[in-house]
Amino acid sequence: MPDLQNIAIILDKPQMGENIGAAARAMKNFGVSELRLVNPRDGWPNKRAEDMSASAIDIIQNALVFTSFEEAVSDRNILYATTGGARDMEKASITPKIMAEEIFLNTTNNIGIVFGCERTGLENLEISFCNKIVYIPVDKKYTSMNLAQAICVVCYELFQKNLIEGEDILQKTLSPAATQADMNSLFKFLETELERSNFFQVEEKKHKMMINIRDMFTKMNFTEQEIKTFRGILNALKSDRRCVDK
Repeated sequence: MPDLQNIAIILDKPQMGENIGAAARAMKNFGVSELRLVNPRDGWPNKRAEDMSASAIDIIQNALVFTSFEEAVSDRNILYATTGGARDMEKASITPKIMAEEIFLNTTNNIGIVFGCERTGLENLEISFCNKIVYIPVDKKYTSMNLAQAICVVCYELFQKNLIEGEDILQKTLSPAATQADMNSLFKFLETELERSNFFQVEEKKHKMMINIRDMFTKMNFTEQEIKTFRGILNALKSDRRCVDK
């Protein structure tokens, strides 16, 4: 089942606590929860990271800290290095969107997405651990991106792909999908009202027309709440029509 819990954001030698906190906020926005830190410059825990994280404090508090890059990535099946390029190294480079598509081809893999320190980025040694390079297309006039901004772009693409795969992590807050009983009730009500309005002027075509109407509404993937709202609209129109008829 598509999920984001198998994905870890790995920061190699991050420098500023504020950037780590902002990174946690970006992760929280898009449903990525596992943060790993390799030798953070100012030590850990970090008060500035905590203050900057706001409501993403749980990601900061649960962050895993490692003293070596190799240890930090040891349990990952696939690694992506976010960098502008690797010197003297041939490695496939893809955008965050393509990366997200690849990740969801096999959701049993444990994924690591690696970011280098703010000043110098990833070194070739760390890049050599990674399966592919991920680059964010930007204006050539100014290619430098803030660490948290880069993480935001990457996590956004993961989140969007997760939505497309039908595993919206916010779906528990939505109305459940309409049942077939809900839909059948709607169609019977609609058919009755259409007959009263003399919509089916040619009786022989009624069956085919109702099939087309059902097909049209089924494609909309109504939720329970949407069915109730639509029934309310039809009832309001029916009442208004009867008032006019009088």
